[in-house]
Amino acid sequence: MIENLELYAEVNVGEKLIIDLPNCKIITETLKEFQFVKIPEKILQMIQNGGLVNFYKRYNQAGIH
Repeated sequence: MIENLELYAEVNVGEKLIIDLPNCKIITETLKEFQFVKIPEKILQMIQNGGLVNFYKRYNQAGIH
């Protein structure tokens, strides 16, 4: 889960955000940056592969456990 309590006070409803997963940052339209706790590597891989099912398909085909 990505969370940062400071973000709620700083972001307007409808404002678009950029989620920078590798650097653990949330960036607002006004270029304010907020840090969040690092996502575990396996979870990050699942996100980057398009979800849990795609993650397992890719890694089972490659023989990675």
